[in-house]
Amino acid sequence: MDSNKRSDYDDMNSGYFGQDFNERKHKFMKRLVTSIILLFIAASIIGIIFLLRNPGSLDAAEPGAPEISIDIPDVDILVADAANEAIEENLTEEQKIAVELTEEAFTDTEASAEIEHDPISEPATAADAESGEESVIAADTGSEPEAETDSEAEESSEVGDERETNDDNDIQNSPVKFVDYVVKSGDTVNKIAVGFGLKPETIVGVNEIEDVNQIVVGSVLQIPDRDGQMYTVKSGDSLSMIAYSFDMGYVTLAEVNGKTSSLIKPGEKLFIPNRVISEEDFLLVMNTLFVLPAEGIIAIHFDDEVEDVRTGEFSKAKGVYIENETGTMVVAAKSGQIRSISTDQSGLGKHIIISHDNGYQTVYGHLDSFIGLEVGDFVEQGEQIALLGNTGNMLDPKLYFEVLKDQVPVDPEQFF
Repeated sequence: MDSNKRSDYDDMNSGYFGQDFNERKHKFMKRLVTSIILLFIAASIIGIIFLLRNPGSLDAAEPGAPEISIDIPDVDILVADAANEAIEENLTEEQKIAVELTEEAFTDTEASAEIEHDPISEPATAADAESGEESVIAADTGSEPEAETDSEAEESSEVGDERETNDDNDIQNSPVKFVDYVVKSGDTVNKIAVGFGLKPETIVGVNEIEDVNQIVVGSVLQIPDRDGQMYTVKSGDSLSMIAYSFDMGYVTLAEVNGKTSSLIKPGEKLFIPNRVISEEDFLLVMNTLFVLPAEGIIAIHFDDEVEDVRTGEFSKAKGVYIENETGTMVVAAKSGQIRSISTDQSGLGKHIIISHDNGYQTVYGHLDSFIGLEVGDFVEQGEQIALLGNTGNMLDPKLYFEVLKDQVPVDPEQFF
């Protein structure tokens, strides 16, 4: 390649270097002149603004000379806009951002200065102060205070709600407190519970009552400050295991019982907050899980020896026999669904079997007649289902009533 052509683009060529130096020199001089002009313009603008805002610095007019008023429309704005346009053309992006931040800072400063010098916020005069003191004295002597504004009312309401929530949280995690209550004449479990704002199940569960008849006048009951029940620690129990079984945190369980460690021992009583005994257990204690299916006298009790009138053999009764006249009304001892309606000429005669919740079943035997019910019908506790009789292997009118728990016969009298 020709050497002359290579010098056209070779930056090591002296001719090329001289040309580049001249161009850079020209650009430097151009920027220098531009900067001087901008500085001159900025100085002129500052001087004009100073003179416009401080007219007192000008020489006073001669006495008697006519006053000349010149209306200059928004000089500050016009000059500032012109200067800004001239300067911004030669600023980099970083410099423009710095200028914007500076303008915002000056704007905030001027706004705060205007607020400080606002005549409304200036100190009151002596007369105003005296009237203010008089109003304070009047308020102290019994004048009613001004009503709260809506915002103040809402704020106080929110604070109140938050305080109530905090109180609820505090009582749930604070150590439980008990008070002694002496049972009075006319008291019932429900009445006592309502008086302390608790559930009836709490009264029964905390005092570990097995039969409502245990509650008599003069009995002393432990009343907690919240709903819950008692748990007796067993061998092998741990605090975390007990808490898990009741679906709660073991730290909460420890705090409620005032414990500073997780150490527990068999036989120790723990209060379980917000957990009460089951409905079944409560009804058992209250003797209302089952009702007596018919009026009359219990002639034969559970586990008594009973003779089969047809064979003469004796066996232990798996239920009770309630003696009364033929045609006595028979009702469902507990709500449930009719499982069977049948006639047994040699055994229970006409009888009904009803299935209930929690694995219970009831049997009603030696019935005189049914009243139109069918298998699958749902009956309520106390609803009539048949009439008492002496069908099957029974000579005298008696109702045979049996209760099974998970297919195992249990003593019905424990429920009455």
